[in-house]
Amino acid sequence: MLISFLFSEFVQKPTVNAIKDPCYQFCIDIFEDRPLTITSSLPAAFSSTLAQTVTYKIARAMILLHAYLNPNQNDLIDRKFEIEHIFPRVWQTGNYHGWNHEEAKEYLERYGNKVAITKKMNIHAGNGYFGQKKIKYSLSPIANVKDLANHSSNDWTKKDIEAREEAFLAAIVRFFQMNLPSSAGKVTSSSFN
Repeated sequence: MLISFLFSEFVQKPTVNAIKDPCYQFCIDIFEDRPLTITSSLPAAFSSTLAQTVTYKIARAMILLHAYLNPNQNDLIDRKFEIEHIFPRVWQTGNYHGWNHEEAKEYLERYGNKVAITKKMNIHAGNGYFGQKKIKYSLSPIANVKDLANHSSNDWTKKDIEAREEAFLAAIVRFFQMNLPSSAGKVTSSSFN
């Protein structure tokens, strides 16, 4: 619940001040074994807000959270993980079926085009064509990366990025909705043990 609260608040108001006072109060409540009051709820436009919040500060955390939401992710992900751009930032036009750099720019930094990956795997995958990357992805210890290895096509297209982003946002929003009280909720500090 605490992770959902902090992330959802920070996405809506990306400043330390947005979460500083609640964090301070949580610490006091936990120390004094008092019920915590969480008064956050997701606005209807939260998914759109999250989609537009692709700054490194929050995107890295959301991508890692998404990786852990995969039911097949059983192991811890190395804390030095990197962000893989499935459709690479550097590429040869001839390899990508008519995409030009201007069109690609719009899609490169979207959540649907990013995945948490180990540093070693990121080096091996490089800026290659998706069909080549899939072979490397199949060896990954990260479930989301392995899922990409099972993609039906050897091309990674705009439609793939859009569909993956839609699924990404839905999973994150669902997680927050499941873990935030629908109205102001009292939670005891023992709930976090």
